[in-house]
Amino acid sequence: MAKKTISLFKFLMVGLLALLGFTSCSKKDKKELVCMYGTPEATLHINVKVVDTDGNPVSNANLALSYNNVPNNIYFLGPFYKPTGIDGKIVGEFRSASFIPDYSKFDIHLVYYKKLNPDLENKYKDDSVKVSFIKIKDPSGSWDQGTYRMEGGTLTLKENKE
Repeated sequence: MAKKTISLFKFLMVGLLALLGFTSCSKKDKKELVCMYGTPEATLHINVKVVDTDGNPVSNANLALSYNNVPNNIYFLGPFYKPTGIDGKIVGEFRSASFIPDYSKFDIHLVYYKKLNPDLENKYKDDSVKVSFIKIKDPSGSWDQGTYRMEGGTLTLKENKE
């Protein structure tokens, strides 16, 4: 009986805390500061192609974007590391959660890391290529950082001969 009471109490407390969180962000008038949760996001239109040195498409390659080409500053393309298809491409629109205020003004690289690609069994070396983003829509809100289109999204991978 005591376990059921404790479980019920925990359940009610979680529900109460959730309700308090929602009500704390309500906006009663336009002068009130609105609390926001999450991370700023930008919409990225991606058109990526990954090929080997012979120009053949590389499928199943997981890619990331790197800010200033630093491995710790990576942003994955799409949810759960969407890999390249059989044609070596990733095409789509993705929401990128980041603190990059304007993708068109920063040094962004398209990155292939072996550690993200266990299916390819270290077949290719780590590599990256600089890409640019063109702003196609200005930010529209506090957490929206705008919409961008990628230019120059072809990455040529060299075989790992180790």
